[in-house]
Amino acid sequence: MSDRVLIGFFALLVTVGLALLLPRIAMFFIGGGYYTIPSASMEPTLRVGDAVLALPVDDAKALERGTVVVYRHRTGDVEYIARIVGLPGDRIAMRNGRLILNDTPVEAKETDDYLFKRHADRPLSGENCSPLPDAGLVQCTYQQFRETLPNGPSYEVLNITETPADNVAEIKVGDGAVFVLGDNRDNAVDSRFAQVGQIPLENVTHTAWIRYLDLSGKKMPDDRFLDRIN
Repeated sequence: MSDRVLIGFFALLVTVGLALLLPRIAMFFIGGGYYTIPSASMEPTLRVGDAVLALPVDDAKALERGTVVVYRHRTGDVEYIARIVGLPGDRIAMRNGRLILNDTPVEAKETDDYLFKRHADRPLSGENCSPLPDAGLVQCTYQQFRETLPNGPSYEVLNITETPADNVAEIKVGDGAVFVLGDNRDNAVDSRFAQVGQIPLENVTHTAWIRYLDLSGKKMPDDRFLDRIN
C-alpha cells in the first residue's frame, strides 16, 4: 500500500472520528445531549440511526406544544424522545387515529405516502409491504399526514393500521406534566399507554435541536445533515 493511500486512509479515520466526537464535546460543555435514535417511534421526523443534538431545558414551564423533547421515564434513568402535544390543563383524546385537543380535532392533511424499509421479521398488522432484494428487508408504504397544532408547529405523522391506541378517552393533563406522542402513531409507546403516562416536567431534560448524522450506515452525511428538528 502506497504512502498516499495510507495518508488518505488515516485522514479519513481522523475526519470520521472528529465528526463523531466534536458534537459530543460541544454538547457536554453547554449541558446539551447527543443521542442516537434506536427505534422507529418518531418516523418520519427522526429515523433509526439518526444522531441528534439536543439543548438543555432551562425552564420546563416554557415548553410549547409541538416541541420534540428528551425525557426520563418515571421509574428510571432511561431516556426517550417524543413530541409534546398537551400542556398542563389541556384535554387530550384520540378518535379514529385523530388527535383531539381541548374538544377540537387537530388539523391533519393527508400528504404523499411514506416509504419505509424494515426487517421482514417484525411485521405489523395491516401493513402494505413488498420484499426487497436485500435479504430480510421489506419496503412498506405508510399513510402520511401533516398535523398542525393550533399554536403553529406543523410536522408529519404516520398511520399504519388501526390499533386500540387510535381511540383514547379524554385525559386532562395534570399540573406540572406534559402529554407526549410519537410521530409514528401506530409504532410508539407514549402517553397514551399506562406504562408511560403523562411526563412530569422535571423529567423533561432536553429539546431535540438538530439532526447531525445518519449512523445507520446508509449514507453519511445524508440530505438531512444539520436540519433543524421541528
